[in-house]
Amino acid sequence: MFATAEASAMVRDLRSRLGADAVALVRRDGQLLAADLAKGGYAETFAVLAATLLGAASAATREAGGGLPDRVLFEGPDARGVVVRCGSTALLAVLLPVGGPAPDERAEIERFVQALAPTV
Repeated sequence: MFATAEASAMVRDLRSRLGADAVALVRRDGQLLAADLAKGGYAETFAVLAATLLGAASAATREAGGGLPDRVLFEGPDARGVVVRCGSTALLAVLLPVGGPAPDERAEIERFVQALAPTV
């Protein structure tokens, strides 16, 4: 059973541990399940765009004859991020600042996904 309050607490904790600008747990259709954005902004918009990003990457890889991606990485001058499949119906979107020492982001994200995947 998916517990929204528990997921929200986990999302806040992950953002804190990673020093992320934003973390969101999102259904693949773009519905926001839980989010924590450091600089404000619209969590619902972040969620929809993250789902769109993963969907577009999936369509592109299918079109080119590849399999479905498990994660999509992106990087710009001020931020970098990852969108990761989380269970059968959800995804995790993480936006990180560029520069500075980075914790073991991939391991932290994988632990989060493994903890929530059976429930979403």
